[in-house]
Amino acid sequence: MRQAKILYNNLFCGLLTETDDGTFTFQYDEDYVNRYPSQFITFTMPVRKKEYKDKLAISE
Repeated sequence: MRQAKILYNNLFCGLLTETDDGTFTFQYDEDYVNRYPSQFITFTMPVRKKEYKDKLAISE
């Protein structure tokens, strides 16, 4: 498992995780959700408390 702290305008906004099975999750930080509910990091991931989860397939 690997994790990365994600910053937006130098503010910690969430945690990106790659699990051992190749699933990626992103969880906005609770404080960020409460303080900046309209400052999303991408249009496809609006600020919310529920984590985002996706399994990416990479072809070689």
